[in-house]
Amino acid sequence: MFKNSALKNSVALVACFFAAVFLLMLVFLIWPVWQDIARVSRQIISDRATAASMQQQAAAVADFKEQYPAHQAGLENIHAMGVDAANPVQFFKFIEGIATMFQVKAEIRLAPQAEKNASPNTFEILVKESEFANVLKFSHALENGSYAAHIQALDIKTAITVAGGTKFPQTLLDANIIITTMKKPSE
Repeated sequence: MFKNSALKNSVALVACFFAAVFLLMLVFLIWPVWQDIARVSRQIISDRATAASMQQQAAAVADFKEQYPAHQAGLENIHAMGVDAANPVQFFKFIEGIATMFQVKAEIRLAPQAEKNASPNTFEILVKESEFANVLKFSHALENGSYAAHIQALDIKTAITVAGGTKFPQTLLDANIIITTMKKPSE
């Protein structure tokens, strides 16, 4: 009986030893290898997606290069519609020309940067003592002119003259026009 019981204990001990060795191999050898396989698989899938995206982009660039000559004149016209943010003198001259054409007294300046949405190509035009019809023609010509300009805000009020401390309304208007323009792409 003692032999049989010792044999059972030694078999149980050997079984426990091999079970422990198996668990240790599982934890220290197989699990890290399994994690590395999963990580490398994800990386391969990511690399394939990146390669496919790059191929699509290369095809789009090649297609654009192929079609560019047909669209070159239109793209150059669009480029000419932009305002040079660093030197908007030509745009100011354009506005002054329209103002003279429609008999509008206009002063143009960069919009105050304090406004939360003001960008370097946001301008403010102050119109003083001008007729309503002329202000409308001026604003229409401004948006339909040779520059890509969009009126964001147009505030019109009756001009008031102060003489001897008394305010007199006039038939002329004052207006404040906020416009945004397309930036000229850098060369």
